Amino acid sequence: MRLVQIPKAYRQLRRFRQIVQVLARYGFWDVLARMGLAGPYERLRGPWRRRPTPELVHGTTPQRVRAALQELGPTFIKLGQFLSLRPDLLPVEWVHELEQLQDRVIPQPWAELRPVLDQTHAEWPAWLVELDPVPLGSASIAQVHAARTADGRAVAVKVRRPHIERLIRTDLDILAFLADLADRHIEELRPLRLPVLVAQARQVLERELDLRIEAQQIERFRRNFQDFPEIVVPAVDWTVHGDAVLVVERIEGIRIDRVDELIRHGVDPAHIARVGARALLKQVFIDGFFHADPHPGNLFVLLPGRIAVIDFGIMGTLDETIREVLADILIGVVRQDTRAVVRGLIRLGVIQKPPPPAFFQELNDFIGRYSGIPIERMSMRMVLEEVLAHLRRYHLFLATDLALMFKALLTLDSLARKLDPDLQTAEIARPFVQQLVRRRYNPLRYGRRIVQQAEQVLSMTASTPLEFEWFWQQFSRGQWPLPMEVRNLSSLEDSVQRGFHRMAWAMVIGSLLVASALLMVRPVGPVWYGIPVVGAIGWLAALLMALVLGFQALRSGRW
Repeated sequence: MRLVQIPKAYRQLRRFRQIVQVLARYGFWDVLARMGLAGPYERLRGPWRRRPTPELVHGTTPQRVRAALQELGPTFIKLGQFLSLRPDLLPVEWVHELEQLQDRVIPQPWAELRPVLDQTHAEWPAWLVELDPVPLGSASIAQVHAARTADGRAVAVKVRRPHIERLIRTDLDILAFLADLADRHIEELRPLRLPVLVAQARQVLERELDLRIEAQQIERFRRNFQDFPEIVVPAVDWTVHGDAVLVVERIEGIRIDRVDELIRHGVDPAHIARVGARALLKQVFIDGFFHADPHPGNLFVLLPGRIAVIDFGIMGTLDETIREVLADILIGVVRQDTRAVVRGLIRLGVIQKPPPPAFFQELNDFIGRYSGIPIERMSMRMVLEEVLAHLRRYHLFLATDLALMFKALLTLDSLARKLDPDLQTAEIARPFVQQLVRRRYNPLRYGRRIVQQAEQVLSMTASTPLEFEWFWQQFSRGQWPLPMEVRNLSSLEDSVQRGFHRMAWAMVIGSLLVASALLMVRPVGPVWYGIPVVGAIGWLAALLMALVLGFQALRSGRW
């Protein structure tokens, strides 16, 4: 091991020990034991048992998990929040518990954050004036400070915490190791596909660490809503920006879930609910680019009745192909065509192996139950939760963006009903779904696709004569121009060699047995107690060789 690797290994070992301590403290020693970690850390078991937490004494399993993740710090809090966005994998009570994880930490002194700004843009003090050292908000990855630009605009300066990137990457390495252990040793956790979940969480966290990606996502979201005046998206200030610094227009408004305050300022909550519902449905079904965590802390109401959206760290993307498949699934539900729905689920990667017959029966029942109900009487939450329960029951795994879509729609329904209990989100969704289906069968769209495919065919046709001529010249010279690769020849050669060796041994043993039998019938040489010695030695040698051959075959497991 190189010397530069020793500090990293030591840091991981020390952090690993801290994680085991916390898990033991919250009553997960049996899980550690099943993962094979009880032996090396047995000495940690007693001290932590003598310091029980309220969650350990009175809490449910989801509450203990939430408390442990909270204590383990930023990476584990983010992991819990990411899992709360996966209602396709976790039951409702787990999702609700993990949603309570608070990504708020003790603010870091401004003197420790200032070097980050200095490294990003040395002349920032000439542009960002009146910067308040007391943060507006303090999260695990970054802090947000209020400031004013030299031309008088109010902005929010988001600065990534120093060294947080190294801590998160260390924790993610440890999490990947623990997830692999749990997946191999704890059978009931395998349907969660923990290694895949940790890999997805790593991708999300690494994107969140780079504030340049968030700036690009804000700009894309802002373009999508430039013709939607009721939605306000803060503008990015590109004067001072980098992977660790983001400056955006500062938003000041009323949290969207404070209904009494909205009414006091003359804002109609029902109007806000309809605007928010239309905005999210537009993102999902039309734009294919949506805010994946539209909880009340990220939505503010600006007078007289507009909605401002903040925090674009986690976004979901549904490309045109995925939206086409979603349209096909919706059409299949309307037509009560179970096979079309299943084909769509296969194309989305949700079904990767043949499901049991009960799956098709339940799917038939589901489609029949909802296909005849008028959309104005349909509950979006009820439909989504039943679909998610169906996925969990048969251990079907959604791609990350599809899971984020389900979670965003559930959050929308919950928030909209808080603002307006009589709102029918399914009714608001109808025109967006219809537009999605119309786009699926738009003749102009098919025309564009035909033109694109024709261009590809013409391009291939134009290059085919030259390629064929080259191929024929090589072939006529006795050369085969197509690359061929035969793999695992060495293992095949070993198997053949092993077979010939065993055949030779068997022939020798058989010959020895026949010769010994002849010597026993017609004694040659000395006789001991009536037994021909030479024949007996041949029998013993043949028996010993047969035992050796049998032992080798048993040990290799190959016959």
